[in-house]
Amino acid sequence: MKETIIRSALQLFSREGYTSTSMQSIAEECGISKASLYKYFDSKEELLIQVFEQSLTRMFQQAQEITVNDSLSNRERFVQKIILELEVNQEQRAFVNLIVRAMPIHQNQKVRDLMSRTKTALMNWHKRSLLEAYGEDIRPYVWDLVVVFQGTIREYIVLMMDDYKVLDKNKIAELLVSHCDSIVAGFNKEHTVLSTSLMNEYETFTLFDKQRTEEEIFMDIIDRISQKAETLSAGKKNEVQNAIEQLLYHLKSEDGQHLLIEAICLYIDARVSIKEEIERITQLLKNRHCKEGYST
Repeated sequence: MKETIIRSALQLFSREGYTSTSMQSIAEECGISKASLYKYFDSKEELLIQVFEQSLTRMFQQAQEITVNDSLSNRERFVQKIILELEVNQEQRAFVNLIVRAMPIHQNQKVRDLMSRTKTALMNWHKRSLLEAYGEDIRPYVWDLVVVFQGTIREYIVLMMDDYKVLDKNKIAELLVSHCDSIVAGFNKEHTVLSTSLMNEYETFTLFDKQRTEEEIFMDIIDRISQKAETLSAGKKNEVQNAIEQLLYHLKSEDGQHLLIEAICLYIDARVSIKEEIERITQLLKNRHCKEGYST
Protein backbone atom coordinates (compact mmCIF):
# COMPACT_ATOMS: atom_id res chain seq x y z
CA MET A 1 0.00 0.00 0.00
CA LYS A 2 2.86 2.39 0.76
CA GLU A 3 4.13 2.02 -2.82
CA THR A 4 0.62 2.75 -4.13
CA ILE A 5 0.38 5.88 -2.00
CA ILE A 6 3.75 7.16 -3.23
CA ARG A 7 2.82 6.56 -6.89
CA SER A 8 -0.55 8.28 -6.47
CA ALA A 9 1.01 11.21 -4.64
CA LEU A 10 3.60 11.68 -7.40
CA GLN A 11 0.86 11.77 -10.04
CA LEU A 12 -1.23 14.26 -8.06
CA PHE A 13 1.72 16.50 -7.16
CA SER A 14 2.75 16.61 -10.82
CA ARG A 15 -0.78 17.15 -12.12
CA GLU A 16 -2.36 19.39 -9.47
CA GLY A 17 0.67 20.91 -7.78
CA TYR A 18 1.89 20.39 -4.23
CA THR A 19 -0.17 23.16 -2.62
CA SER A 20 -3.42 22.14 -4.32
CA THR A 21 -3.02 18.47 -3.43
CA SER A 22 -4.47 17.56 -0.03
CA MET A 23 -3.96 14.42 2.02
CA GLN A 24 -7.69 13.78 1.52
CA SER A 25 -7.31 13.81 -2.28
CA ILE A 26 -4.33 11.45 -2.05
CA ALA A 27 -6.34 9.09 0.13
CA GLU A 28 -9.24 9.16 -2.31
CA GLU A 29 -6.89 8.48 -5.23
CA CYS A 30 -5.63 5.39 -3.37
CA GLY A 31 -9.10 4.24 -2.34
CA ILE A 32 -8.37 4.44 1.39
CA SER A 33 -9.46 6.67 4.26
CA LYS A 34 -7.53 9.73 5.32
CA ALA A 35 -6.92 8.08 8.70
CA SER A 36 -5.35 5.07 6.97
CA LEU A 37 -3.10 7.37 4.96
CA TYR A 38 -1.77 8.96 8.14
CA LYS A 39 -0.73 5.51 9.38
CA TYR A 40 1.88 5.51 6.62
CA PHE A 41 2.85 9.19 6.48
CA ASP A 42 2.71 11.82 9.23
CA SER A 43 2.34 14.73 6.82
CA LYS A 44 2.17 15.78 3.20
CA GLU A 45 5.69 17.16 3.58
CA GLU A 46 7.05 13.75 4.64
CA LEU A 47 5.23 12.11 1.73
CA LEU A 48 6.76 14.54 -0.78
CA ILE A 49 10.25 13.85 0.53
CA GLN A 50 9.75 10.07 0.38
CA VAL A 51 8.44 10.33 -3.19
CA PHE A 52 11.70 12.04 -4.17
CA GLU A 53 13.88 9.58 -2.25
CA GLN A 54 12.16 6.64 -3.89
CA SER A 55 12.79 8.02 -7.38
CA LEU A 56 16.48 8.45 -6.52
CA THR A 57 16.65 4.97 -5.03
CA ARG A 58 15.12 3.53 -8.19
CA MET A 59 17.87 5.14 -10.28
CA PHE A 60 20.56 3.54 -8.11
CA GLN A 61 18.78 0.19 -8.33
CA GLN A 62 18.59 0.40 -12.11
CA ALA A 63 22.28 1.27 -12.14
CA GLN A 64 22.94 -1.92 -10.17
CA GLU A 65 21.27 -3.89 -12.96
CA ILE A 66 23.74 -2.31 -15.37
CA THR A 67 26.63 -3.23 -13.05
CA VAL A 68 25.74 -6.93 -13.10
CA ASN A 69 25.14 -7.01 -16.86
CA ASP A 70 27.94 -9.34 -18.00
CA SER A 71 27.30 -8.61 -21.67
CA LEU A 72 28.79 -5.11 -21.27
CA SER A 73 32.41 -4.06 -20.81
CA ASN A 74 33.39 -1.85 -17.86
CA ARG A 75 33.48 1.16 -20.16
CA GLU A 76 30.08 0.34 -21.69
CA ARG A 77 28.57 0.02 -18.21
CA PHE A 78 29.91 3.46 -17.31
CA VAL A 79 28.39 4.94 -20.48
CA GLN A 80 25.01 3.33 -19.74
CA LYS A 81 25.00 4.67 -16.18
CA ILE A 82 25.63 8.21 -17.42
CA ILE A 83 22.75 7.89 -19.91
CA LEU A 84 20.54 6.61 -17.09
CA GLU A 85 21.46 9.59 -14.88
CA LEU A 86 20.70 12.04 -17.69
CA GLU A 87 17.33 10.39 -18.36
CA VAL A 88 16.32 10.37 -14.68
CA ASN A 89 17.32 14.02 -14.30
CA GLN A 90 15.21 14.89 -17.31
CA GLU A 91 12.24 13.09 -15.79
CA GLN A 92 12.70 14.43 -12.26
CA ARG A 93 13.94 17.99 -12.82
CA ALA A 94 10.45 19.47 -12.67
CA PHE A 95 9.76 17.46 -9.52
CA VAL A 96 12.93 18.75 -7.83
CA ASN A 97 11.86 22.29 -8.70
CA LEU A 98 8.46 21.48 -7.19
CA ILE A 99 10.09 20.48 -3.90
CA VAL A 100 12.19 23.63 -3.78
CA ARG A 101 9.19 25.84 -4.56
CA ALA A 102 6.87 24.07 -2.14
CA MET A 103 9.39 23.88 0.70
CA PRO A 104 12.24 26.38 0.13
CA ILE A 105 15.59 24.99 1.25
CA HIS A 106 16.45 27.99 3.45
CA GLN A 107 13.11 27.68 5.26
CA ASN A 108 12.92 23.95 5.78
CA GLN A 109 15.44 21.80 7.65
CA LYS A 110 14.00 18.56 6.26
CA VAL A 111 14.57 19.74 2.70
CA ARG A 112 18.11 20.87 3.57
CA ASP A 113 18.76 17.40 5.00
CA LEU A 114 17.24 15.76 1.92
CA MET A 115 19.42 17.75 -0.47
CA SER A 116 22.49 17.02 1.65
CA ARG A 117 21.76 13.28 1.62
CA THR A 118 21.12 13.41 -2.12
CA LYS A 119 24.43 15.16 -2.80
CA THR A 120 26.29 12.65 -0.66
CA ALA A 121 24.55 9.67 -2.24
CA LEU A 122 25.35 10.89 -5.76
CA MET A 123 29.01 11.54 -4.94
CA ASN A 124 29.36 8.10 -3.39
CA TRP A 125 27.64 6.48 -6.37
CA HIS A 126 29.85 8.31 -8.85
CA LYS A 127 32.92 7.20 -6.93
CA ARG A 128 31.87 3.54 -7.15
CA SER A 129 31.01 3.89 -10.84
CA LEU A 130 34.46 5.33 -11.59
CA LEU A 131 36.20 2.60 -9.59
CA GLU A 132 34.21 -0.06 -11.44
CA ALA A 133 35.15 1.52 -14.77
CA TYR A 134 38.88 2.15 -14.14
CA GLY A 135 39.87 -0.18 -11.31
CA GLU A 136 41.68 0.26 -8.01
CA ASP A 137 44.61 2.18 -9.55
CA ILE A 138 42.53 5.39 -9.47
CA ARG A 139 41.53 5.08 -5.80
CA PRO A 140 44.20 7.52 -4.53
CA TYR A 141 42.70 10.33 -6.62
CA VAL A 142 39.17 9.03 -7.23
CA TRP A 143 37.49 11.90 -5.34
CA ASP A 144 39.20 14.49 -7.52
CA LEU A 145 37.92 12.60 -10.56
CA VAL A 146 34.42 12.52 -9.02
CA VAL A 147 34.37 16.31 -8.62
CA VAL A 148 35.58 16.90 -12.18
CA PHE A 149 33.04 14.40 -13.53
CA GLN A 150 30.12 15.83 -11.53
CA GLY A 151 30.91 19.40 -12.49
CA THR A 152 30.79 18.47 -16.16
CA ILE A 153 27.65 16.34 -16.12
CA ARG A 154 25.85 18.96 -14.00
CA GLU A 155 26.41 21.62 -16.66
CA TYR A 156 24.98 19.37 -19.38
CA ILE A 157 21.96 18.66 -17.16
CA VAL A 158 21.38 22.40 -16.65
CA LEU A 159 21.60 23.03 -20.39
CA MET A 160 19.12 20.23 -21.11
CA MET A 161 16.62 20.81 -18.32
CA ASP A 162 16.76 24.51 -17.46
CA ASP A 163 17.81 25.99 -20.80
CA TYR A 164 15.79 23.45 -22.83
CA LYS A 165 18.67 22.50 -25.13
CA VAL A 166 18.00 19.37 -27.17
CA LEU A 167 21.14 17.29 -26.68
CA ASP A 168 22.00 13.70 -27.55
CA LYS A 169 22.41 11.81 -24.26
CA ASN A 170 24.46 9.05 -25.90
CA LYS A 171 26.95 11.59 -27.27
CA ILE A 172 27.18 13.32 -23.90
CA ALA A 173 27.91 10.00 -22.19
CA GLU A 174 30.57 9.03 -24.73
CA LEU A 175 32.20 12.46 -24.44
CA LEU A 176 32.25 12.35 -20.63
CA VAL A 177 33.81 8.89 -20.62
CA SER A 178 36.42 9.98 -23.18
CA HIS A 179 37.34 12.91 -20.93
CA CYS A 180 37.63 10.58 -17.95
CA ASP A 181 39.82 8.24 -20.05
CA SER A 182 42.18 11.14 -20.79
CA ILE A 183 42.32 12.29 -17.18
CA VAL A 184 43.04 8.79 -15.89
CA ALA A 185 45.71 8.23 -18.54
CA GLY A 186 47.56 11.45 -17.73
CA PHE A 187 46.84 12.06 -14.04
CA ASN A 188 49.80 12.97 -11.83
CA LYS A 189 49.13 11.51 -8.38
CA GLU A 190 51.21 14.28 -6.80
CA HIS A 191 48.42 16.69 -7.80
CA THR A 192 45.77 14.88 -5.71
CA VAL A 193 43.70 17.33 -3.66
CA LEU A 194 40.89 15.25 -2.11
CA SER A 195 42.27 12.48 0.08
CA THR A 196 40.23 9.57 1.44
CA SER A 197 40.50 10.92 4.97
CA LEU A 198 39.28 14.34 3.85
CA MET A 199 36.24 12.75 2.19
CA ASN A 200 35.54 10.32 5.02
CA GLU A 201 31.87 11.32 5.46
CA TYR A 202 31.25 10.34 1.84
CA GLU A 203 33.27 7.13 2.11
CA THR A 204 31.06 5.81 4.89
CA PHE A 205 27.73 6.85 3.39
CA THR A 206 25.40 3.92 2.58
CA LEU A 207 21.90 5.41 2.10
CA PHE A 208 20.15 4.23 -1.09
CA ASP A 209 22.86 1.56 -1.45
CA LYS A 210 20.65 -1.53 -1.28
CA GLN A 211 20.97 -4.32 -3.81
CA ARG A 212 17.59 -5.72 -4.83
CA THR A 213 16.68 -9.33 -5.24
CA GLU A 214 15.68 -10.64 -8.65
CA GLU A 215 12.04 -10.79 -7.53
CA GLU A 216 12.10 -7.14 -6.44
CA ILE A 217 13.46 -6.12 -9.84
CA PHE A 218 10.80 -8.13 -11.66
CA MET A 219 8.10 -6.55 -9.48
CA ASP A 220 9.40 -3.11 -10.40
CA ILE A 221 9.16 -3.99 -14.10
CA ILE A 222 5.64 -5.41 -13.68
CA ASP A 223 4.63 -2.24 -11.84
CA ARG A 224 5.85 -0.10 -14.75
CA ILE A 225 3.95 -2.22 -17.27
CA SER A 226 0.79 -1.99 -15.15
CA GLN A 227 1.09 1.80 -15.04
CA LYS A 228 1.30 1.90 -18.84
CA ALA A 229 -1.78 -0.32 -19.09
CA GLU A 230 -3.77 2.33 -17.19
CA THR A 231 -3.81 4.44 -20.38
CA LEU A 232 -5.72 1.79 -22.35
CA SER A 233 -9.45 1.47 -22.91
CA ALA A 234 -11.33 -0.75 -20.46
CA GLY A 235 -11.40 -3.80 -22.74
CA LYS A 236 -7.74 -3.70 -23.72
CA LYS A 237 -6.76 -2.85 -20.17
CA ASN A 238 -8.38 -6.07 -18.88
CA GLU A 239 -6.65 -8.10 -21.59
CA VAL A 240 -3.26 -6.64 -20.71
CA GLN A 241 -3.80 -7.03 -16.96
CA ASN A 242 -4.57 -10.73 -17.44
CA ALA A 243 -1.41 -11.07 -19.52
CA ILE A 244 0.59 -9.22 -16.84
CA GLU A 245 -0.60 -11.71 -14.21
CA GLN A 246 0.56 -14.59 -16.40
CA LEU A 247 3.87 -12.85 -17.03
CA LEU A 248 4.48 -12.34 -13.32
CA TYR A 249 3.64 -15.99 -12.59
CA HIS A 250 6.18 -17.28 -15.12
CA LEU A 251 8.86 -14.76 -14.12
CA LYS A 252 8.64 -15.88 -10.49
CA SER A 253 8.78 -19.54 -11.48
CA GLU A 254 12.30 -20.97 -11.17
CA ASP A 255 11.74 -23.05 -14.30
CA GLY A 256 10.10 -20.17 -16.16
CA GLN A 257 9.76 -20.92 -19.86
CA HIS A 258 11.66 -18.22 -21.72
CA LEU A 259 9.76 -18.66 -24.98
CA LEU A 260 6.43 -18.37 -23.19
CA ILE A 261 7.62 -15.25 -21.33
CA GLU A 262 8.76 -13.75 -24.63
CA ALA A 263 5.38 -14.52 -26.23
CA ILE A 264 3.49 -12.84 -23.37
CA CYS A 265 5.75 -9.78 -23.61
CA LEU A 266 5.11 -9.50 -27.35
CA TYR A 267 1.37 -9.87 -26.74
CA ILE A 268 1.45 -6.95 -24.28
CA ASP A 269 3.75 -4.87 -26.48
CA ALA A 270 1.26 -5.14 -29.35
CA ARG A 271 -1.24 -3.29 -27.16
CA VAL A 272 0.99 -0.89 -25.22
CA SER A 273 4.69 -0.23 -25.86
CA ILE A 274 6.92 -1.99 -23.30
CA LYS A 275 10.12 -2.30 -25.33
CA GLU A 276 12.32 -0.96 -22.54
CA GLU A 277 10.75 -3.38 -20.05
CA ILE A 278 11.24 -6.28 -22.47
CA GLU A 279 14.95 -5.45 -22.74
CA ARG A 280 15.29 -5.48 -18.95
CA ILE A 281 13.41 -8.79 -18.65
CA THR A 282 15.55 -10.36 -21.39
CA GLN A 283 18.78 -9.33 -19.66
CA LEU A 284 17.60 -10.57 -16.26
CA LEU A 285 16.66 -13.93 -17.76
CA LYS A 286 20.10 -14.15 -19.38
CA ASN A 287 21.71 -13.43 -16.00
CA ARG A 288 19.51 -16.10 -14.38
CA HIS A 289 20.49 -18.62 -17.08
CA CYS A 290 24.19 -17.84 -16.58
CA LYS A 291 23.89 -18.36 -12.82
CA GLU A 292 22.06 -21.65 -13.31
CA GLY A 293 24.71 -22.83 -15.74
CA TYR A 294 27.48 -21.86 -13.32
CA SER A 295 25.81 -23.63 -10.39
CA THR A 296 25.62 -26.87 -12.34
